[in-house]
Amino acid sequence: MDHPLWCAFYDSLGAVGVLSCGATANNNLDMDGGRHAYGLQHEFMVSVTATNDVDQRTFSGYGLTVVDLGAPGEDVFTTSIGGGYGSTSGTSFASPLTAGVIGLLYSAPCSSLMSLVQSHPAQGALYVRDALFDGVEQVGNLPGQCVTGGRVNANNSMQPIWATADCVLRHTTWLW
Repeated sequence: MDHPLWCAFYDSLGAVGVLSCGATANNNLDMDGGRHAYGLQHEFMVSVTATNDVDQRTFSGYGLTVVDLGAPGEDVFTTSIGGGYGSTSGTSFASPLTAGVIGLLYSAPCSSLMSLVQSHPAQGALYVRDALFDGVEQVGNLPGQCVTGGRVNANNSMQPIWATADCVLRHTTWLW
């Protein structure tokens, strides 16, 4: 099924350098059928499924052509509204986690990246997306269930950006 309105929306955002993240289904559904806009394959949309603490996708949507990668999203221990701690699950947790990694990649103190983002925003967004995709870890049951076959890894994704000659920080390993 074609989604011209959604495609035009993501085209417009991508043209100004916005790379969007979307949560896939919170049920064990093959998203490749094209029935759902949140299973939309688009170059400026990163579709995210949820994984558990052993990198297994157990309850969330999958698809070799429309779900791009996995991120922690099952029984994640975090802060709770009103104070304290608790756990939460859902692709709507995995997707914002991935958006945070995208934000981290954009924040790298590298003048060549900033120059690209400012002069050619769409190319900058695709560069960041490619760094995100190239940095995934092939783990759990994700190979064969999503485009990249892996789970998001901020450190791996940051490495090619840090490797540029003009990057102020050139760490090889993060401390956490």
